[in-house]
Amino acid sequence: MATLLKTWYTYYARSGTGTPNSVGDGRGRVDVYLESQNYANNTSYIRIDHKAHFIKSNAATLISYNVTSSYRANQGSYGGTYQTFQTPAAGYVSSVPTSSTEYTKTIDSSYHTVYHNADGTGTLYVNGSIEFDPLLVVSTNYYATKSSSFSVALPTIPKTANITSFYNSAQTINSLSFVWTTDAAVDALSYSLNGGGWVSAPVSSPLTISGLSAGTQYSVAIAVKRTDSQLWTYSSTIYATTLYNPTNVTSFFATPNPIKEKGTATLSWSGATTPQGSIDWFDIHTRKYNGSTWTAYTYLKTVYGWNTTHKPIDTYPDLKSGDIIQYKIFTHNTSGGYSTGIECVPTLSIILNSSCDIKVAGTYKGGKPWIKISGTWRKGTFWTKVGGTWKTGI
Repeated sequence: MATLLKTWYTYYARSGTGTPNSVGDGRGRVDVYLESQNYANNTSYIRIDHKAHFIKSNAATLISYNVTSSYRANQGSYGGTYQTFQTPAAGYVSSVPTSSTEYTKTIDSSYHTVYHNADGTGTLYVNGSIEFDPLLVVSTNYYATKSSSFSVALPTIPKTANITSFYNSAQTINSLSFVWTTDAAVDALSYSLNGGGWVSAPVSSPLTISGLSAGTQYSVAIAVKRTDSQLWTYSSTIYATTLYNPTNVTSFFATPNPIKEKGTATLSWSGATTPQGSIDWFDIHTRKYNGSTWTAYTYLKTVYGWNTTHKPIDTYPDLKSGDIIQYKIFTHNTSGGYSTGIECVPTLSIILNSSCDIKVAGTYKGGKPWIKISGTWRKGTFWTKVGGTWKTGI
C-alpha cells in the first residue's frame, strides 16, 4: 500500500495568490506517494498524482476546458524528466453539479525511480507547473500557468542490520559459544577467529566454534548479511577463553613391586590439580610387555578416588614370570576437561609364585641343596613327593 508523503498546491490561476477569486478559480495540486523501496538497489519508487482543484460560484457550470499538468521528481536536487498530462479538450468540468463549489479532479499519475544517498537517506525534490485555458482566467488568448517547487524527506533505506547483542555464553575445553541478535532479518553469518579469515557458519544463535585448544584466549568477531539489502554488518571484537584441562598426577606407583603372577597390586597417585571446577574421576589404562613387544594400551577402569587395586592375571590370563605391566592414568575434571596422561613409575614386574615353583625348580649347586628362582640361586631344602604329597626330611 502506497504511503502519502506530501500534498502540495500552486497559487490560484485567476487570483494569482493563495486565496481563490470570488467568482471561481483553480489551482494545481500534486500528491506524492511512496509506492515501494528497493533496499538492495537503494531506490524509492515514487508516484505523483497530478490534480486540478477548482473553486467556483454556484452560477457557474463550466470552469475550464483544458488543464495541463507537468511535474518531475529527483533525489537531492531539482532535476529529472518532466511528465506531462492533459485533460480532454471538451467540457472537462461540465458535469460538475451546479451546487458544487469545490471540486478536485485527478488528471493522471506519473512514476519516478529515485536513488538514495549512500547511507540510505534521501530528499525528494519536486517541481513543475499546471496550465489552465482562457475560460478559467477570463481571457480569450491567455493561458494561466502556475509553477510550484517543494521537497520532502524520503524514508531512510536500511542499509545494514544492526547487531544488537553479541557475547560469549558458554565454554568447554575445546569450544566457545556466542549469543548474537540483530534488528533485521539476516540470511548469512560468518566469524573471524584471532583476526583470521571469515568462516561461514549456520545462521543461528548461539554460534559455536569448535576445535579450539584448552585454556586459550581467542578474539572473535562476527559479520551478518541483511536479507533484503544483502549488505554486511561487522561486529566489534570480543575475547573469550576456553576451559582449562586438569593437570596430570605428579606421583603414580604400584605396591608391592614386583608382584607374583596371581598377586594383586595397589595403584596409588597424588598431585593432580584443576584450574576450574574440581577433580572428578581418573581413567586407568594398562598394557603388558612380554619380553619383546608392548601390547597396546586398553581401558582398565574408572576410579572416583586416589587409589585402586588390580590383579593383572584377570586382565592377562597368559601372564608369566618376567612380564612387565604398565599403567597410565588420566585426570578428569567437572568442567569436562582431561589431562594428557602419565605412566606408572616404575613399571610393575611379575615374578613366579613360590607355592609350587620352588619345589619343581630344585637343583644342586656345589653339592648343596640350592634352588634357582627366576635366575637367582637361593638356599633351599630337599622335598620328596610321597603318595602325591610333598614331604621334607625323607
